[in-house]
Amino acid sequence: MKKAIKPVIALVCLLVAVDTATAQAINRLQNPTGEQGLQHWRAYGKGNVSSLQTGITCFVLGNVDYILQDVPITKDDVGMFAVLITRASTEGSNVDGSVAGWPSLYGYMMDPGNSTSGYVYEYFQDPSMGGQPKAGAWEKLWGIYRVPEKTGRIRLFLFPGCKKANTQDNCTSRFRDAGIYLFGTQEEAKDFVRQYQKI
Repeated sequence: MKKAIKPVIALVCLLVAVDTATAQAINRLQNPTGEQGLQHWRAYGKGNVSSLQTGITCFVLGNVDYILQDVPITKDDVGMFAVLITRASTEGSNVDGSVAGWPSLYGYMMDPGNSTSGYVYEYFQDPSMGGQPKAGAWEKLWGIYRVPEKTGRIRLFLFPGCKKANTQDNCTSRFRDAGIYLFGTQEEAKDFVRQYQKI
Protein backbone atom coordinates (compact mmCIF):
# COMPACT_ATOMS: atom_id res chain seq x y z
CA MET A 1 0.00 0.00 0.00
CA LYS A 2 2.79 2.40 0.89
CA LYS A 3 4.55 1.76 -2.44
CA ALA A 4 1.37 2.69 -4.36
CA ILE A 5 1.04 5.98 -2.48
CA LYS A 6 4.60 7.21 -3.08
CA PRO A 7 4.18 8.03 -6.82
CA VAL A 8 1.00 9.98 -6.05
CA ILE A 9 2.76 11.96 -3.32
CA ALA A 10 5.66 12.69 -5.67
CA LEU A 11 3.27 13.95 -8.36
CA VAL A 12 1.44 16.20 -5.88
CA CYS A 13 4.74 17.65 -4.67
CA LEU A 14 5.81 18.35 -8.25
CA LEU A 15 2.56 20.15 -9.05
CA VAL A 16 2.82 22.21 -5.87
CA ALA A 17 6.39 23.16 -6.78
CA VAL A 18 5.31 24.34 -10.27
CA ASP A 19 2.36 26.31 -8.89
CA THR A 20 4.58 27.89 -6.22
CA ALA A 21 7.19 28.92 -8.78
CA THR A 22 4.48 30.51 -10.94
CA ALA A 23 2.91 32.28 -7.97
CA GLN A 24 6.29 33.70 -6.86
CA ALA A 25 7.05 35.24 -10.27
CA ILE A 26 6.88 39.03 -10.04
CA ASN A 27 5.57 41.10 -12.93
CA ARG A 28 7.94 44.04 -13.44
CA LEU A 29 5.41 45.99 -15.52
CA GLN A 30 3.29 48.60 -13.80
CA ASN A 31 -0.45 48.59 -14.57
CA PRO A 32 -0.10 45.47 -16.77
CA THR A 33 -3.87 44.95 -17.08
CA GLY A 34 -4.94 48.52 -17.84
CA GLU A 35 -7.11 48.76 -14.72
CA GLN A 36 -5.55 52.21 -14.19
CA GLY A 37 -6.18 53.28 -17.77
CA LEU A 38 -2.95 54.04 -19.63
CA GLN A 39 -1.09 55.14 -16.49
CA HIS A 40 2.62 54.10 -16.64
CA TRP A 41 2.32 53.47 -20.40
CA ARG A 42 3.37 55.80 -23.21
CA ALA A 43 0.65 55.78 -25.84
CA TYR A 44 0.98 56.72 -29.49
CA GLY A 45 -2.15 57.18 -31.58
CA LYS A 46 -5.63 56.60 -30.18
CA GLY A 47 -5.02 53.54 -28.04
CA ASN A 48 -7.29 53.12 -25.02
CA VAL A 49 -8.58 50.65 -22.44
CA SER A 50 -11.90 48.80 -22.26
CA SER A 51 -13.60 46.08 -20.24
CA LEU A 52 -14.70 42.80 -21.79
CA GLN A 53 -18.08 41.21 -21.03
CA THR A 54 -16.25 38.91 -18.62
CA GLY A 55 -15.12 41.97 -16.63
CA ILE A 56 -11.49 41.63 -17.73
CA THR A 57 -9.75 44.88 -18.66
CA CYS A 58 -7.64 45.06 -21.81
CA PHE A 59 -5.72 47.51 -23.99
CA VAL A 60 -7.40 48.36 -27.31
CA LEU A 61 -5.22 49.38 -30.26
CA GLY A 62 -6.14 50.03 -33.87
CA ASN A 63 -4.49 51.01 -37.14
CA VAL A 64 -1.05 52.48 -36.29
CA ASP A 65 -1.60 52.84 -32.51
CA TYR A 66 0.90 51.36 -30.07
CA ILE A 67 1.88 51.60 -26.41
CA LEU A 68 5.16 50.99 -24.59
CA GLN A 69 6.64 50.85 -21.11
CA ASP A 70 10.20 50.83 -19.76
CA VAL A 71 11.08 48.54 -16.85
CA PRO A 72 14.27 49.28 -14.83
CA ILE A 73 16.91 46.56 -14.67
CA THR A 74 19.56 46.36 -11.92
CA LYS A 75 23.03 44.81 -11.90
CA ASP A 76 21.57 41.87 -9.98
CA ASP A 77 19.25 41.17 -12.93
CA VAL A 78 22.07 40.84 -15.48
CA GLY A 79 22.40 37.24 -16.69
CA MET A 80 18.82 36.35 -15.77
CA PHE A 81 16.23 35.28 -18.34
CA ALA A 82 13.50 37.78 -19.11
CA VAL A 83 10.07 36.60 -20.21
CA LEU A 84 8.02 39.11 -22.19
CA ILE A 85 4.45 37.90 -22.51
CA THR A 86 0.88 38.95 -23.24
CA ARG A 87 -2.38 37.65 -24.70
CA ALA A 88 -3.82 39.19 -27.85
CA SER A 89 -6.97 39.02 -29.94
CA THR A 90 -8.04 40.80 -33.11
CA GLU A 91 -11.25 41.96 -34.76
CA GLY A 92 -12.17 43.04 -38.25
CA SER A 93 -11.31 41.70 -41.67
CA ASN A 94 -9.74 42.72 -44.94
CA VAL A 95 -11.67 43.03 -48.19
CA ASP A 96 -10.74 39.43 -49.08
CA GLY A 97 -12.18 38.21 -45.77
CA SER A 98 -8.83 37.49 -44.08
CA VAL A 99 -8.19 38.65 -40.51
CA ALA A 100 -7.02 42.27 -40.60
CA GLY A 101 -4.76 42.41 -37.55
CA TRP A 102 -1.49 40.68 -36.75
CA PRO A 103 -0.96 41.74 -33.10
CA SER A 104 2.59 41.59 -31.83
CA LEU A 105 4.77 41.95 -28.77
CA TYR A 106 8.12 43.66 -29.27
CA GLY A 107 10.95 44.96 -27.12
CA TYR A 108 14.53 46.11 -26.51
CA MET A 109 17.29 45.58 -23.95
CA MET A 110 18.61 49.12 -23.42
CA ASP A 111 21.01 51.23 -21.39
CA PRO A 112 19.49 53.31 -18.53
CA GLY A 113 19.16 56.36 -20.85
CA ASN A 114 15.94 58.34 -20.76
CA SER A 115 12.47 58.09 -22.24
CA THR A 116 13.42 59.65 -25.59
CA SER A 117 16.88 58.19 -26.23
CA GLY A 118 19.18 55.32 -25.36
CA TYR A 119 21.44 52.59 -26.73
CA VAL A 120 19.80 49.28 -27.68
CA TYR A 121 21.82 46.15 -26.81
CA GLU A 122 19.33 43.62 -28.14
CA TYR A 123 16.12 43.62 -30.18
CA PHE A 124 13.39 41.07 -29.44
CA GLN A 125 12.17 39.46 -32.64
CA ASP A 126 10.81 35.91 -32.61
CA PRO A 127 7.86 34.23 -34.37
CA SER A 128 6.34 33.51 -30.94
CA MET A 129 5.98 37.28 -30.32
CA GLY A 130 3.50 37.77 -33.16
CA GLY A 131 0.31 36.01 -34.12
CA GLN A 132 -2.86 36.11 -36.15
CA PRO A 133 -5.54 34.80 -33.80
CA LYS A 134 -8.96 33.92 -35.16
CA ALA A 135 -11.51 36.67 -34.56
CA GLY A 136 -12.59 36.66 -30.93
CA ALA A 137 -9.93 34.14 -29.83
CA TRP A 138 -6.99 34.92 -27.55
CA GLU A 139 -3.45 33.93 -28.49
CA LYS A 140 -0.42 33.90 -26.18
CA LEU A 141 2.53 35.97 -27.45
CA TRP A 142 5.89 35.57 -25.73
CA GLY A 143 9.66 35.67 -25.91
CA ILE A 144 12.54 34.65 -23.63
CA TYR A 145 15.83 36.59 -23.62
CA ARG A 146 18.92 36.61 -21.42
CA VAL A 147 19.68 40.03 -19.91
CA PRO A 148 23.09 41.19 -21.25
CA GLU A 149 25.74 43.23 -19.43
CA LYS A 150 25.13 46.97 -19.07
CA THR A 151 21.35 46.61 -19.50
CA GLY A 152 19.55 49.32 -17.56
CA ARG A 153 15.98 48.74 -18.73
CA ILE A 154 13.73 46.57 -20.85
CA ARG A 155 11.31 48.33 -23.18
CA LEU A 156 8.12 46.47 -24.09
CA PHE A 157 5.84 47.43 -26.99
CA LEU A 158 2.31 46.30 -27.87
CA PHE A 159 1.42 46.70 -31.58
CA PRO A 160 -1.96 45.98 -33.24
CA GLY A 161 -0.37 44.84 -36.51
CA CYS A 162 -2.99 46.53 -38.69
CA LYS A 163 -2.29 47.41 -42.30
CA LYS A 164 -2.01 51.17 -42.72
CA ALA A 165 -4.84 51.12 -45.26
CA ASN A 166 -7.25 49.83 -42.60
CA THR A 167 -9.14 52.16 -40.30
CA GLN A 168 -9.76 51.90 -36.57
CA ASP A 169 -13.26 50.59 -37.41
CA ASN A 170 -12.21 47.46 -39.31
CA CYS A 171 -8.98 46.54 -37.52
CA THR A 172 -8.71 46.42 -33.75
CA SER A 173 -6.35 44.37 -31.58
CA ARG A 174 -6.76 43.80 -27.84
CA PHE A 175 -4.08 42.90 -25.31
CA ARG A 176 -4.39 41.57 -21.76
CA ASP A 177 -2.16 40.11 -19.04
CA ALA A 178 1.00 41.82 -20.30
CA GLY A 179 4.15 41.12 -18.32
CA ILE A 180 7.91 41.13 -17.92
CA TYR A 181 9.21 38.42 -15.55
CA LEU A 182 12.79 37.48 -14.65
CA PHE A 183 14.07 33.96 -13.89
CA GLY A 184 17.42 32.48 -12.90
CA THR A 185 17.39 29.75 -15.56
CA GLN A 186 16.01 29.35 -19.04
CA GLU A 187 14.13 26.22 -17.99
CA GLU A 188 12.31 28.15 -15.24
CA ALA A 189 11.38 30.77 -17.83
CA LYS A 190 10.06 28.11 -20.22
CA ASP A 191 8.04 26.45 -17.43
CA PHE A 192 6.47 29.81 -16.60
CA VAL A 193 5.44 30.38 -20.23
CA ARG A 194 3.89 26.91 -20.40
CA GLN A 195 1.88 27.51 -17.23
CA TYR A 196 0.97 31.15 -17.95
CA GLN A 197 -2.71 31.71 -17.21
CA LYS A 198 -4.11 28.82 -19.16
CA ILE A 199 -7.45 29.55 -20.78
